[in-house]
Amino acid sequence: MIENWNTDKHFNIVKELVMPTQILDSFHVENSAELLVKKEPSVSFRTDICAEFVGKDSWILLDFGKELCGSLRVITRIADRDTDIRITFGESVSEACSSLGVKNATNDHSPRDFSARIPFMSDLTFGLSGFRFARIELLTDTRAAIQNIFAVSHFK
Repeated sequence: MIENWNTDKHFNIVKELVMPTQILDSFHVENSAELLVKKEPSVSFRTDICAEFVGKDSWILLDFGKELCGSLRVITRIADRDTDIRITFGESVSEACSSLGVKNATNDHSPRDFSARIPFMSDLTFGLSGFRFARIELLTDTRAAIQNIFAVSHFK
C-alpha cells in the first residue's frame, strides 16, 4: 500500500507499508506467523488470530527484506493496562539485538532503541530511522495481542 503525502509543490514524500518478510526468531510469542499474514492495516473487531506476546521479556525479531528509512507501525488488538514494549531498530541482525552501550550502540543520530506504551485497540507509529530489522520486546508482565506490525517506508 503506497500513500502520497504532499505538503507543497517542492516537497513530496511517499509512504509505503512494508510487511515483514520473515520472523528470524522469537521467545514466548504465540502465533507469531500471523504477523506475516496480510490483513487490513487498521484495528479490527474481527476474531482473526493475532500474535500474542506472553509475559515480560517475550520478544520477536522481524526482517522487512530491505533497507529502508522509516518507522514501525504496531496495530494492537488486546493489551492489558500499562503494556510497555521496547523497539530496537537495526540495519543488521546484531544491531537490532544490541542494547544501548553494547558494541558502541547509541541513540546519537536517531533513536534506534526505545520503549513505548501500547494501549488496547490501538494503531500507533513509532520512531524514524534507517533499518531492515526490528526487535519488539514486551517489558511488562502482561499479554498483548498484536494484529499487525508494519514498517512504514518514507521516500521521495
